Amino acid sequence: LCGGLPAPECASSTPLAYKFSWSPAGVISATRNPAQFTVDGAVVRVAGEELLRSATPLADSSRLGRTLRLEVLPNRDSLPYAELYGIEAEAHSVFRGTLRYAGWSGLFA
Repeated sequence: LCGGLPAPECASSTPLAYKFSWSPAGVISATRNPAQFTVDGAVVRVAGEELLRSATPLADSSRLGRTLRLEVLPNRDSLPYAELYGIEAEAHSVFRGTLRYAGWSGLFA
């Protein structure tokens, strides 16, 4: 997982709770990219127009406190990574995701 998260103490003063480490236009257009990954051996596909609605809370993130409540979005095509890392025989779930502070996807959905 990856993400452009500002330090927690700065997140509340940043309108999108996001640190732009690349083109702002690119970040916004990426919110419409399709994604695919595997869960228990089954391929899951998310259409670009459904990407933001597919955001899920990071498991057990509520223990991290209010500022560190995170959500996870699938990030493009995860399928090649099992072979790339040589884990295709063992890995039944392969997911490439992006971390954002909770509520981020709702700002764009």
